[in-house]
Formats: sequence, structure tokens, C-alpha cells
Amino acid sequence: MSSTLHIRPAAPEDYEALAAHYTRVAPDDPVQASELRVWDRLRDPKLDLARFVVSEGERVIAAASRSQQAWMYHPRKFALELTVDPERRRRGLGAALYRHLLASLEPFDPLALRARTREDRADALRFLARRGFAEEEREQESWLNPQTAPLEALLGVPERLEAEGMAFMPFADLMRRDPEHRAKLYALETEAGADAPQADAYTPPSFEAWQARVFEDPNVLPEGILIALEGERYVGLSQFWRSQTPGAGLHNGFTGVRRAYRGRGVATALKVRNLLWARAQGVTRVRTFNRADNGAMLAVNHK
Repeated sequence: MSSTLHIRPAAPEDYEALAAHYTRVAPDDPVQASELRVWDRLRDPKLDLARFVVSEGERVIAAASRSQQAWMYHPRKFALELTVDPERRRRGLGAALYRHLLASLEPFDPLALRARTREDRADALRFLARRGFAEEEREQESWLNPQTAPLEALLGVPERLEAEGMAFMPFADLMRRDPEHRAKLYALETEAGADAPQADAYTPPSFEAWQARVFEDPNVLPEGILIALEGERYVGLSQFWRSQTPGAGLHNGFTGVRRAYRGRGVATALKVRNLLWARAQGVTRVRTFNRADNGAMLAVNHK
């Protein structure tokens, strides 16, 4: 690595260059500086986050971060991220950043380090394997075009549930009519989220941290969060998130159903109704990610 390059903590003025760097590294997952700012600002204060960059002039050419995850928090377990501009690889930048991350973690005496990469990134897989990482889980990406997906074939599922007394309502409407909408959505998400497959023990976020993430993030779409109700009780949800990048489509985030209501087609009904809403908005691409061993949700998505 050139002696003129140095690793330093990321500063607020780096957000634009950092977002451009992340988008060069992963053009299928573009990110805007405005999104990075909001995500960092809304992060639960108890969760550690440190970003480091290597810059050349005003251009960030490599970056690394350590963080803790809200949904499986442990004070001595961390997620690592390390990215290098494609044309700058194989020059020792990644190795130097990794050593820097390890040094920054020494005060925490970490028990576990996790990193993510794509299975078609052979160089990244070799990099991690050489440093002792072993595969823990896989995620599968699913996507569809709501304009052409055969959604009508599944409309009988929500219609059957409605005949049984269940209702489906956008969260935007519930925000106007239900004064307890925040507490009810939080209770639903934390109960359903506890059963989602993941690598470590589930830890629900605090109500305060959850509120900030849900109600202050401009990527949240209250009209794209569909709630299944039995009476006044929230029993299931499926949520869309927007992107600040034009043309990026929607991300189908968490879809979950209370334990007592599973096995009745509620998740399918929620996804069908929400995708019909996306179709009406002119959306042509919806993406989602699931653990490869989450057979129940993958079956819903494939259907």
C-alpha cells in the first residue's frame, strides 16, 4: 500500500464519497449519502458503530466498519464490513483495513466476528477463509415485477381470510384512526421477529429505538406497510421500503405473523395485497432476502 495513503475514521463530510464508493463496489445495491446519514443518526445509541476510510483526494477508495446488530445484540459480538474499489484490489488495502479493524476491537475483547459476502465473490471468500472465517448461514435473494407477476391467481387467499373475519389495512390508515398504532405494531414485530431464523439469540430493540427507525427514516412507506387485523388486534404485517436511488424499486422487508395465526395463509395474503398496491404505483421491481433455510417464507415468495 502506498505510503501516501492512510486509514482514518470516517467524518461527516465523507458521506457523499462513501456512498459513491459503496455504489461502485455493489452497483446492484446503490446507496445515497442521505440514506447513510439517516441510518447512522437513527442507530440505537447502545449499538457500537465505527467507520474507517482510505481516501485519495476527495474519493474514498476503501472503507471498513465494525458494528453491533440490533436484532441479535451482544456487547462482545460484531459485524464487520470491508470494501475496496474494484480497480484498487490486490494491493494490500483490504488486509491493512482488516488489521485496523482488529486493533480497534481490542478494547471490546470480542467473542465473535461476522462478515457477509456474495457467493460469486471468490476473492472475498478466500480473503475471509484465510483469516479463519467459516460459513454460518446463506441468504437467498428473490425478486419479481409486480406488473407481470400472476398475483390474481392467489387472490382467493386474502378473500377467504376476509370471509373468516380478518381485515387488511395499510398502516398509513391505521396511523390516522388507531391511537395505539405504534405500540401495536411494535408488539407485533417483536413477537413475530422472535421466530425469524438467525445466527444468534434474538434481542428486540427498545421501543424508543424502534420508533426512531420506523417513523423517522424517509425510506419507510406507511402506505406500503400492510397490516392483517382480527378485530383491533394486529396479527400480521408485510412492509415495503423505498430507496432514494431513482429506479431502484422497492425492498420487501419483514413479513411476519403472530404464532397463533400461522398456517392459514396470512403471509401469502399480505404479500399478494401489498404487491397489488405496488403494481398500482407503477413499481416494476421488488426485492427481498431470506435465509436459505427459511423454507416457509421462501415457499411463500416462490408461490
